[in-house]
Amino acid sequence: MGFPSGLPAFWEEPMDEIVLGGQTIPFTLVRKRIKNINLHIQKDGSIFVSAPARVPKAYVLQVLHEKEAFLLRTREALLRRQQQAPPPKAFVEGETFRLLGRFYTLKRVRTPGVAAEGGALLCGPGDPKKLVPAWLRKAGECVFQKAANTARERLLAQQFPLPEGVQLRQRRMVSRWGSCNPARKAVTFSTRLLETPYPCIEAVAMHEFSHFLHADHSKAFYAVLERCMPDYRARAKILCEEAYRIFYNE
Repeated sequence: MGFPSGLPAFWEEPMDEIVLGGQTIPFTLVRKRIKNINLHIQKDGSIFVSAPARVPKAYVLQVLHEKEAFLLRTREALLRRQQQAPPPKAFVEGETFRLLGRFYTLKRVRTPGVAAEGGALLCGPGDPKKLVPAWLRKAGECVFQKAANTARERLLAQQFPLPEGVQLRQRRMVSRWGSCNPARKAVTFSTRLLETPYPCIEAVAMHEFSHFLHADHSKAFYAVLERCMPDYRARAKILCEEAYRIFYNE
């Protein structure tokens, strides 16, 4: 289907409301040069809809009603996670952090540096707003490097070719645990991944390094994954648990 000439790349219609399951929910409709209707639940619980230019609004409303159960379920889960989520970190004594699936309570001590011991995250003299994030980033570098080494060893043991000089990176990612850019020979891990159990981190590393062999998520891709890590799906399933939709280190 073509689009009317002279139209902008996208335009937003005035915010509207729709009643779903007895709830009045605001929604925003944005027209784009796309082929399909896309639905997203925003942080405030409103619905964001992007739709092709020529699709009638009545049809958009029909789709929203057809997807009522999904939208209400997704919205409820999002709002519940927001209520359960801890407030932004102030880096004061008593705050909770999570590393490799275990919880730690921040405690100020006289010993220089930062260390995780028992159930405590010990922070020495200095500004904890600088010390703790720097320590977490360094911890991420060590953990992700170890998991990447394991993934590489498993693939090479099965005679799969891998590029040399793969760069490892980490950054805050909200919609994925990791990514692979084969052209740039780079694998990026989400900083949030450090909060999950180590077997899950290994699974993500295995997933991303397998993309050097198959860029898609084809049967061939998963065949490589499960050959090198037979329990991959069990490990990855843990990352879908509600506990790992809430984060404590941010």
